Amino acid sequence: DDDDDDDDDGATSGTPALAVERLLALEREGLKFHQMRERCRAILAAPGVHVPSFAADALDILAKRSRGGRTSSSSTVDPVAHLIMECVPRVTAHIRERHDFPMMDDTSVRERFADSRDRSPGVRLILEALADFDDDCNDGDGGSTNRLLVTDRARLDPRTLLRVAETYGVSLEDLTDAGGEDAARSLETYARSLIHREGKHAPGVNLALWFSLDAFANEETVDELTRAGAFGLASDVAACVAGDGLKRRCVEACLELGDSGDHAGLRAAHAAAERFRLGTVFPTAKTRYFESTIKRMVAKGQAEAALRHAGDDEYLQRCVIASLVASGDASTAAEYVARLAPDFAGSGGDFDKMCGLLGTETELAAAQAARREAHVQLPEDMSENGGVVWVDDEDGLRAACDALLAADVVGIDTEWAADPDAERAAAERNRRRKGTRWARKRWRDQKKLAKKLAAEAEALEASNGESDVDDCSSGDASSGDASSGEGERTGAGAGAEDEDAAERRAASVVALLQVATRDRVFLVDLPALLRACPEGEGLPVVLLLLLGQLRKLEEAAAASAAKRAKKAAKAAEKAGVRVAEAIAEFEQDNTFAESAAWVLDLAALLLSRETASGAVDALVATMKGAVDEGGRIVWLSAEVTSKHLSSRAFLQAARRETAAAVASVEKNAEGQDEEDVIAEAEAAAAVIAARLQEGYADLAECALLLLQAGTTAGAEESPKAKAKGKSSKHAGGLQPVDTKAAARMERGGRQVLTALDGLLAPGPYLRSLAPLLEHEDGRVRRKALRLIAHRLHAAAAADVAPANKYEKRKGEKARDARSRARAKDRKWKRSGKATTATTEDEDAEAEEMEEERADEAEAGVALIEKLAELAGSGSYATRSAALAALDAASSRFAGVKDAHKPIIDAAPAAVESLSCSSRAVVAAGAGCIASIVKSQGVRCVGILPNAVPKLLETANSAASSLAKAKDAAARAAAEAEEAGDEAAEEAASEAAGVRDDEAAVLVAALKAVDTLMEQLSAFVSPYLPEMLRLLLSPALVPAVGGDDGEDAFDRESSAYHAAQSAAALREIVARRIPHRLLLKPLAEAYDSCLAAGGVGGAAAARSALGMAAVAASTEPPAPAHRGALVALLLRALDVRREPPAGRCPAAAVDEVEAAAVQAFVTFSLQLTESSFVPVFTQVVEWAKARAADAPAARTRLGALFRLASSLADALRAVFVPLATPLLDLAAAALDPVSDPAPSKKKKKKKKSNAGAGVDPAAIVAELDTWRMRTHALSALRRLFVHDGGEALLDANRFNQLHPLVTRMLRAIPPSEGPDGEQPTPEAAEGEHMAPGGLASECVACVAAMIASAPDDALWKPAHRGVLLATREGVARTRLVALAALGAVVDKLQEEYLALLPEAIPFLSELFEDPDEAVEGAARAFTGRLTELSGEDLKSLMLGNDK
Repeated sequence: DDDDDDDDDGATSGTPALAVERLLALEREGLKFHQMRERCRAILAAPGVHVPSFAADALDILAKRSRGGRTSSSSTVDPVAHLIMECVPRVTAHIRERHDFPMMDDTSVRERFADSRDRSPGVRLILEALADFDDDCNDGDGGSTNRLLVTDRARLDPRTLLRVAETYGVSLEDLTDAGGEDAARSLETYARSLIHREGKHAPGVNLALWFSLDAFANEETVDELTRAGAFGLASDVAACVAGDGLKRRCVEACLELGDSGDHAGLRAAHAAAERFRLGTVFPTAKTRYFESTIKRMVAKGQAEAALRHAGDDEYLQRCVIASLVASGDASTAAEYVARLAPDFAGSGGDFDKMCGLLGTETELAAAQAARREAHVQLPEDMSENGGVVWVDDEDGLRAACDALLAADVVGIDTEWAADPDAERAAAERNRRRKGTRWARKRWRDQKKLAKKLAAEAEALEASNGESDVDDCSSGDASSGDASSGEGERTGAGAGAEDEDAAERRAASVVALLQVATRDRVFLVDLPALLRACPEGEGLPVVLLLLLGQLRKLEEAAAASAAKRAKKAAKAAEKAGVRVAEAIAEFEQDNTFAESAAWVLDLAALLLSRETASGAVDALVATMKGAVDEGGRIVWLSAEVTSKHLSSRAFLQAARRETAAAVASVEKNAEGQDEEDVIAEAEAAAAVIAARLQEGYADLAECALLLLQAGTTAGAEESPKAKAKGKSSKHAGGLQPVDTKAAARMERGGRQVLTALDGLLAPGPYLRSLAPLLEHEDGRVRRKALRLIAHRLHAAAAADVAPANKYEKRKGEKARDARSRARAKDRKWKRSGKATTATTEDEDAEAEEMEEERADEAEAGVALIEKLAELAGSGSYATRSAALAALDAASSRFAGVKDAHKPIIDAAPAAVESLSCSSRAVVAAGAGCIASIVKSQGVRCVGILPNAVPKLLETANSAASSLAKAKDAAARAAAEAEEAGDEAAEEAASEAAGVRDDEAAVLVAALKAVDTLMEQLSAFVSPYLPEMLRLLLSPALVPAVGGDDGEDAFDRESSAYHAAQSAAALREIVARRIPHRLLLKPLAEAYDSCLAAGGVGGAAAARSALGMAAVAASTEPPAPAHRGALVALLLRALDVRREPPAGRCPAAAVDEVEAAAVQAFVTFSLQLTESSFVPVFTQVVEWAKARAADAPAARTRLGALFRLASSLADALRAVFVPLATPLLDLAAAALDPVSDPAPSKKKKKKKKSNAGAGVDPAAIVAELDTWRMRTHALSALRRLFVHDGGEALLDANRFNQLHPLVTRMLRAIPPSEGPDGEQPTPEAAEGEHMAPGGLASECVACVAAMIASAPDDALWKPAHRGVLLATREGVARTRLVALAALGAVVDKLQEEYLALLPEAIPFLSELFEDPDEAVEGAARAFTGRLTELSGEDLKSLMLGNDK
């Protein structure tokens, strides 16, 4: 009972490289195209995938693989590339638009990406391909110039390049914008090479049309394409050019080929003349084409088809006769002349001219005698004495059986013929339908149209007339039909036309099975015989016989195929042994493949010729007979049933049958009231629908029998079941012979139920599954539960799915087949006023859907109690499946009044499942709770006290376990990589599995919490502490540094999705919970994060501050709650004084402080100026409150200056007048008095005792001082920039600050950090100007201070302070001073020339600096000054030196 099936999970891939690897692996596995397409769509539709760039990168990888050997050449089409291009529009419909593109002299409406940035990846691919082509051309010409400079290119084949242009909607303008005019020239050269040199006409012409390259709109292109036989392409080019000049040339070129005997040229000329409506200009085009077609038909022995093709045209009829005479068959020509005589007599045609074609009577008699001598003749009086017998009923079949049993020789043949008129009409219908469907691709539609017209003639040529075996006499069946009468018809079908003949496809109608003895010919009409059989005894018997004898039939076919293959191999020995072996192998493989499928194809053909209800009845009888008989036929019948019910032909047959019933009512209702007719028609349609539903229900019962038998037998055969000694009675007496047969039965049952999923109405479908929930075998129950969940989920998804362009939603095609109100061919829709008819149809459809939904709800609600029972007991797999079904039922029946109480009553079972030890059950339970809350809304308030605490407890436990599991999985993976043995890899896999299990629980629990916030956010305040604890769990917050350490493939894992869900929930909670309820629990959660300590605690605290920022940004906090928020932010700003517990890296603490600053800035932006001033004053006072405590003062001042920098960036000039108190604090921070006292002592200690440790407090003090001064300079710089010398700086304040600021140019960074860490980035060699460091801030601050000085006279002392720093003994200081001088020059520009004389002596000294970096910087700076002043300062300095 604990056994469960492993479901296949379609893997998705997070990077283009992984996606390509996955698709290529699936291709190697042999997946079908539609399966590959679904996987590819899933990959492209994954969250976070930018489809245009992703697909382009994947194509680039594929192209490089192709060049590396995946395909034979760069021109080979890669199917995976076209698969990706086909899937891109499906998943990007929301970012695509319809656009008018030029197409030479025409325009075409096509789709493209609306944003040019989305089209740019496609542009890049095309430009790379063109650049690669240019390189090839240049290499071939001996050149080396590359006009499109692109590196690391991968060349696309022409078809893929065209597909990229179509999919992305790249226009010529896009190419020229990115690659210039060279791109257009390269494109034209590329297309010309494809057309005129490489012979790849289709991609070349389509590129020219797509990009509207006018250079190809000429006769040269049309002539080239016509000579190459690309007639459709030539017609496409001509169609896009205004006027009829090029169109006429297209027809003329085709006729010129026809003059040389090219039949295809004549066909193309006729098609082009029809397309361009040039029939009056070229009146002989059609006649010449038809004449050539008739001659070819006669030469192939298809004279009868040729005569039908000629129709009523006397000239073409004479052509048929003349061709027969020329081929030596004057006898047949004479027969045709005799048949045509009445037509000529009625039309007044020249019959004598027709007869003259036959020659003399002597010649005609000689031809007839030669024909008789060439063939065995049946008795001449056979047709007159009943020798030709039609077998289409019981009497005829008995007579045939008696005669055949008594015969010593039997001959078998088939007779069939195509109907050219029907084929031509069908081709025209298809052409119109496809033209409408593809109107948005007009240029392709034109090409399709030309090909379709040509295909009509091809179909007529390929259509067979009588079998060439029947040439024995004029009295055989086929010729007898035309001359001597139809023979003897023996049953009810005699003389009557088949009523279904008009519905059959003409090309596939097998008219007769011909069985001949020495004196009689029996023409067996198999479809008529099946219809003549008693109901339920015709087609079912045939199907059972076919399926029961399948093995023998396949063996016979295989033997025949092997015989033919052997004969073919023997005949090919003349071509060589190797060729003979290849031919034999091909013939054998091909024929064996056909022999294994022809029986099932025949069964499908027989079913397709029946009405929908007749086919369903036959399938019911077949499956019941198969169940009674047992064996292989059971699952074969299920396979035939599922395939037929899933076919489009069955759905069409159901609609046709309903329409036929309606038409029959109308036909017999002349003179009746219209409303009565409609009512009777509805009743007739209802009878058909009811009959189908009854048949579907019977098929569902048979499928369930197979499902029970297969699963029960499979369970008994399993090793675990044998160990437990389990056994059970097989359903319906079915006894699979082995595990393989049981698996086939189970699969067959599933296939039939899947096919019935859309056909059987929801109510009966659910009722048919209900008995399986009581089955004693757990596997059967689980199968039923999964089917229920699948059906309910699919129905719910179909209700909300968007309609397609035909106003159809997913699932409605199947509903049409079972609907009595949706017959598309009802004639009453066209009677009366169209508006009234449409309204009535819509009302009828709505009424039926309402009835169907009510029946589904009744059946589904009845299952809820049983689902809750199964969810609370049984094996883990059964409980998980039951919870999934309960989840689906809750979603599906959310708005059903009768379902409210059962769903609420089922909630305790879902809550109880949260205590289960199985993580799958827990995840399913959490998902079920989410669905119940979402569907019932406020009705769930009563279950919250029990459900929410249990849910949050489970989620917090899973989050804690996930954090441990992630660490364990990382350690195991590292050990496995290091060890490289199987045991280590298994351990790593097991650890990863535990991690994923816990993450899956978290995903489901977070979904439930999200639903709570969406539906019941007003009721969750009592649970906020635990909810915040969950959302701020270290396993669910971004790691310090902003990177989880997971690669792109891991972004598809449950752990990643859980983290993403938690991030979204943190924002939702912060926005929806009022400040009065949120701030206190959030402050407590922040304290808990710090208490947790470590990197995880710091990351959680940072996320808590992010929630505070979101809460503040939603709306300005009320004055009553403003203090609580400020208090929380001040505590966060003081994080350096009270860091997270345990060992926490400085980088983690810095991120917490940054989050606090960002939250404070967000909060400040919501305040008015009058509200902001007291808040900022409070922060300043907070920073000064610990002035007596030097370490606390340093950390708080550093946080204050950091906050001031961010506020200045956000508020700019508004903040400057409010920041005056910061100037004195900044001066105090920069004053040498604030230098930490232990610094000198530490240096002496290191000199005296190198092995002694350094005081950690001294290191911390030095780092805090450095950080405080960095932030002070940063804040001053921003204040100077936004002040502009108007309000903040006066002469006294400038004289106070400039010595302190320029002094910082001499500052040396700390050489050692806590615990041996690097103290600051700028402490590294050559990194003195690291962004955000003290030196870079000081340089910028000096420049901003001088630029904002209230008087130019104040520049000189500040400038001299910078110059004096260039004479310091430390090279770092001199480099920083030179950078400061450069920044001042950048600010002052020409005004700096007033200070230049003072700077020249200092710069001349630096020209001889012992440090090369300093000397180089000085010379570079002097060069800038030379450009600025226009004088050669370098020579002047060198002269002064001398």
